[in-house]
Amino acid sequence: IGDISLEKLDDKGGWRLTFSEVRLGKPRSEATARVPLIAADLYPRDFFSGRAGPRRVIFDGAELRIVRRADRRIKFDFGAGAGERTNVVASLTGGAYFREAFERAELRRVRINFVDEGSGRTWRGENAFASLARTPEGYAAALDATFDISGAPASVAFRADYAVEADLIDATLDLTSAPVGDLFALFYDAPPDLFTSLVSGRAGLRV
Repeated sequence: IGDISLEKLDDKGGWRLTFSEVRLGKPRSEATARVPLIAADLYPRDFFSGRAGPRRVIFDGAELRIVRRADRRIKFDFGAGAGERTNVVASLTGGAYFREAFERAELRRVRINFVDEGSGRTWRGENAFASLARTPEGYAAALDATFDISGAPASVAFRADYAVEADLIDATLDLTSAPVGDLFALFYDAPPDLFTSLVSGRAGLRV
């Protein structure tokens, strides 16, 4: 962490805690990240009323490098079944203690560099934006990103609403020449050459 600062946010008792030049990971690791700015908006009265944690969190200018080695794929666990969804969403918003105060999280100007050593495929995502916001029914998520696939443009747009009480996800995904095979292999530990064609179209999901 390069620098930490605390400043008064507004006349309603809010404070902004800012971390500058945050770096994660080690040299030659599979995934490293650099985040020029992380800002969290805190309100002391939330803590006193039992609603710990930040109301809003902003990650600005994050850069993520992902390398999938020929003999070692990266795997992320998002929960095996529908019963775990609430726990997963809660962890993304700070866990059980932070959920009551949480209002919105944003990732701005995100850059992603992906390399598959086994196949030689590469792609770069620029100026991606993602958000997760609390709603009266649960949560709303959004993602917009553009990619460069060996010089060819591609894009992804994702919108989703999650109703906590009904345990229902309603999502829409729009793709233009997107590297779906790489993303599927990355998140689900599938073979890296499962399919290599770029995918375009719209998909709806309601589960």
